[in-house]
Amino acid sequence: MLVDGELDDDIIIISDDEGHPCAAKACKFSPNCLNYLGQENWEDEDVLVNAFMKALALEDNPSFEGREPDFPVGLKLRTLVQHATPTLPFKLVWFRDLAFRSGVYECKPSDDVATKFMDTPIFQLQVTFSALQESTQGCFNPTKLVESLQLRTTEQQDAQEFSKLFMSHLDAEFQKQANPKVKSLVTDQFQGKQVYGTICNKCKYRSERISDFLEIEINLKNNSKLEDRIEGVLQREILSGDNQYLCAECETLQDATRYTELKELPPVLHFSLLRFVYDLSTMERKKSKHTILFPTTLDMSPFLGSRHQSSPVQPSDDNTYELRGVLLHKGPSAYHGHYEAQVYDATNKSWFQFNDETVTRIKVLGETSRKAAISIDIEDSDEK
Repeated sequence: MLVDGELDDDIIIISDDEGHPCAAKACKFSPNCLNYLGQENWEDEDVLVNAFMKALALEDNPSFEGREPDFPVGLKLRTLVQHATPTLPFKLVWFRDLAFRSGVYECKPSDDVATKFMDTPIFQLQVTFSALQESTQGCFNPTKLVESLQLRTTEQQDAQEFSKLFMSHLDAEFQKQANPKVKSLVTDQFQGKQVYGTICNKCKYRSERISDFLEIEINLKNNSKLEDRIEGVLQREILSGDNQYLCAECETLQDATRYTELKELPPVLHFSLLRFVYDLSTMERKKSKHTILFPTTLDMSPFLGSRHQSSPVQPSDDNTYELRGVLLHKGPSAYHGHYEAQVYDATNKSWFQFNDETVTRIKVLGETSRKAAISIDIEDSDEK
């Protein structure tokens, strides 16, 4: 040790700054030099940890991927096959629906398939929802959920195609449950009713058919608003000329008016933008580049009921929806691309962007936002 500025006799100086600098090539195998023996690999903590984990074939340290405070859990998609990309962002949106999440948790295996229940999409969805709710990690890898769906691997599915497919599958599974609330969960939460009718312009005979819907499909026009495109869905069509209607009352072909009306709306309302269209000039499917503006709050009262009646439906809180989730397709092609989700987290009262395992708090929704409304190039979903 040092005492009064003098060197202790036990200290041996093996080099000093006045000597010639050593070099790796000259000193690596010199018995008189202690440099370049590989100790630099162990002096760097990050290098040491990586070498240790590689030697033992360990995965990344879970503590490195810990969940940030007040941030939701992301989903690890990059290791999954391309066709599965619309699958998992949808789960992020559906997970925020507390009634739907509760119904998924309450599903129980049938007695005859209990041994295989762990391989079913219902069980894997329960596992995924549990991870999104309780995991301390920043992201969850839902590979087993994707494998349980057994989707086609030859092409990427549209978001609306997958939504219909998976919701139909869930409804079939819910129907097997003894709990009546779970049995009717899809119907109670997502199903609305619409009227498809025709009026003979001569005798005023009316033919109507009521059908159920799980989403409202929206055709796009450039620089349009969501409200205008809903009006487009409900716009009446005149049947005339070669397209006349065979009236059951007149028993002859007559000019007629065809219409669609929204009769009942569900608690959770999905809008599906028909982003992928068929190009007759190239005979191929392509992705539309049109943009659409939509509000964060939407009153559906003006679009409900019979459009031919003079008394419109009065505004009501029951018909007012708050935006809760947006599904985005990134990429120019209709055959491949990348899906991301923008989801409102009620716990943190914030919007988050889910891009694979990367979760980011955001203030602006969609691709651009120059007005109070949102300009977007996506599939989207609204929730009350």
